[in-house]
Amino acid sequence: MSEFDNYKGYACRGPHGSHDDKDHYYERIQASAKECRQACERQDWCTGYETGKNNHCELWENEIGTDLERKHGLSCYVKEIVEPEYDYDEELRYGCRGLQGEHDNKDYYYEFNRLSASECRYRCDQYDWCTGYETGKNNHCELWKENIGDHLKKTRGLTCHIKDTDTNVDPCEAGKVKSISGSKAIDVTFENQLKRPVHVSWIDYEYAAVDYNTLSFRDSYTQSTYESHPWLLSDNKGQIVLEDFIVGHNSCAENRRSRSGAQKSKFSVYNSGSHIMELYWLNYDGESTYYGSIASKQTFNMNTYATHPWYITIKGKIVVQWTATASDLQLTTDGKGEYKVVIP
Repeated sequence: MSEFDNYKGYACRGPHGSHDDKDHYYERIQASAKECRQACERQDWCTGYETGKNNHCELWENEIGTDLERKHGLSCYVKEIVEPEYDYDEELRYGCRGLQGEHDNKDYYYEFNRLSASECRYRCDQYDWCTGYETGKNNHCELWKENIGDHLKKTRGLTCHIKDTDTNVDPCEAGKVKSISGSKAIDVTFENQLKRPVHVSWIDYEYAAVDYNTLSFRDSYTQSTYESHPWLLSDNKGQIVLEDFIVGHNSCAENRRSRSGAQKSKFSVYNSGSHIMELYWLNYDGESTYYGSIASKQTFNMNTYATHPWYITIKGKIVVQWTATASDLQLTTDGKGEYKVVIP
């Protein structure tokens, strides 16, 4: 988001300190402080904003000077001019599409916002996961989190901006997963039935494990997280008992493949939802192998091996995925909002 210099207790004024003319300098609306800021972010012409009591909001369209007027109860926020960090290849009258040319799925490929073109670019600059952005009328802004391909869709009124950086080629290290974005919040419940402590860790945007909690025997807790964020559970000896547990899609997870067939384990999946689920295994070549469907209110039991990745889809969309370890796993999910993992 845009950065603003905050002058609490001051009213916004023009370059000469005396300008307070609505027709020339600002647009006044009724909005909360948060809404006022968001409105300024959506407009390229907005140079800053002023807030006060009773939803007072002034959106400034001319330069705000340094000689502000002290006013109790008002605050002036001056938008900083931030130089773009990246270059972008601009494709006029084309909408962004994925590597295969047909991808236009909000949950997988981009994060939609109502932002000005400059604010859209600024956001993409700030996020390592952003591979480019799409702009259009009415503050249309798509921040893309997957690779943008060559087969764009010709669409009047849209422009696709592809970030010129090596991370747009392949942002993932082979065989490793990391957090991609944080666009949709979800909750996951972890329960430990092992007779030893289990540590819960989040895999951040740089592949690093960040400790979040420790579960004693028979403990459980609910962790707030986001789709595409991987989680790892390990015991006090460093043995991994759950690896790469991810709700939703994660482009780095597509690089996984089965590595060994030495350690046996098993898992069960209970479908608590109303839709049929499909179960897939990623084989030793990283190819998806279909293993069967899971009907509503039914349990699917599966023998597997440590290092073998699995994922579940509903109507072709990945809803949850993980990599098997030497420990068994019990998963309950409806594919929408319920995700409970038990290490038995």
